[in-house]
Amino acid sequence: MTDFASEITQHLPRLKRYARSLLHNAASADDLVQNTMMRALEKAHLFHHDTNLRGWLVTIMHNEHVNAARRHSRGPIFVPADELASIGRAQTQEAPIELLEMRRAVDRLPREQREALLLHWIRGLRYDEIAECLDLPE
Repeated sequence: MTDFASEITQHLPRLKRYARSLLHNAASADDLVQNTMMRALEKAHLFHHDTNLRGWLVTIMHNEHVNAARRHSRGPIFVPADELASIGRAQTQEAPIELLEMRRAVDRLPREQREALLLHWIRGLRYDEIAECLDLPE
């Protein structure tokens, strides 16, 4: 083992504690420590030996953690098929009944009012446009 590798292994216990405090999950914390060690070994040529090694390792760990969180937030969310049925609002028996009652109420309106209402709901026309279409006063 090289001198640099033996130097950084001395800081493993403290890195593990810091990773667990960040992630609150032992397996994820171990992965973070491993990624940090790999990055430190890859970038060993950038470390200045007259500086604080523990601070350099903690900075690498922090940056790895932030980058992983960003990757996770940008990635797609996968939902198991069995959970798809429970997502959203459960269908109620009231919705079809309410729709039927609404249709009946609209059918009971006088023809001019019903046409004006439907032009507004379905086509999204403004009141002045509806009055012009139906030749009614606004």
